[in-house]
Amino acid sequence: FFFFFFFFFFFFFFFFFFFFFFFFFFFFWVLPVRGILGQLCYATVEMFASRRTAGTLLGRAASFVCPVHPGPVSASPRPRSSSSTPPASTSTATQSKPLSSANFDGMLQGYSRFRNQGWEVERARWKDLATGQSPRVMVIACSDSRVDPATIFDTLPGEMFVVRNVAALVPPYEVGGGLHGVSAALEFAVTQLEVSEIVVMGHASCGGVNAALTQRFEHSKPGRGGFIRSWIKLLDQARERVVAKHGRDGAEPLHELELEGVRQSLANLRTFPFVPEREASGRLKLRGAYFAISDGSLHLLDESTTKFKPVMPVAKL
Repeated sequence: FFFFFFFFFFFFFFFFFFFFFFFFFFFFWVLPVRGILGQLCYATVEMFASRRTAGTLLGRAASFVCPVHPGPVSASPRPRSSSSTPPASTSTATQSKPLSSANFDGMLQGYSRFRNQGWEVERARWKDLATGQSPRVMVIACSDSRVDPATIFDTLPGEMFVVRNVAALVPPYEVGGGLHGVSAALEFAVTQLEVSEIVVMGHASCGGVNAALTQRFEHSKPGRGGFIRSWIKLLDQARERVVAKHGRDGAEPLHELELEGVRQSLANLRTFPFVPEREASGRLKLRGAYFAISDGSLHLLDESTTKFKPVMPVAKL
């Protein structure tokens, strides 16, 4: 009898201890961190931090019930840096990816990840975007593959109206011959979408600015650099100012011309009549920015001093 009593006492004690430990561990650790409760909490924070819709909450819950492959979502909307999930651009899978560029077949794999993950989670947002766009900011940036504005500013589709070209240049206002791609985009963003801010973002190690400084395509024909030469002639005046002060050789003249190119594009923006009139009424603000690729730092132009000052990122929470 004693042995029977001891056996059952030990069995129930062990069962109670195991059940209590499992209950505590599961509900106070597993669920908040990895499960549906944590997913919904994090999605709620994301929704208020980044104006995401309730579709995010449903998507998080669905991902717990029907999980998807956790690979990098290179083409999907990027979570905010304030969210618990690191942006796809800094994920472990992305960090381990070879630096060589993906071919189009690889990009199609990225589309599959986006369609199965990013689009699915943000289905409500994409449904809203299908009816129109209302970005508040226009970004004029370089075509360089290393300086994607959506990655640098960690934005979602529909938040920026972006124009990219060689060296992030804006031509002055003119109505003469030629095709005016940048002018058309500017006119559309300002007069139709009514953006409230325009950001011109230059960057370090810019090949277009380097070509303008060295004049390497000065005598090239179209197809051999002639189109590039014609476009970067927009930097001729800026180059003369920089060369007069810093010469042509070394890293300093290139860096200074990259900065001066941003100032020149801002000046050219103000030659469009609809830009200064909106600036004067407070409906539009122009900003200059510069991105340093090597250290990931962003610098903003203080037009009162014509100097660029680094932006101090908000510390991680």
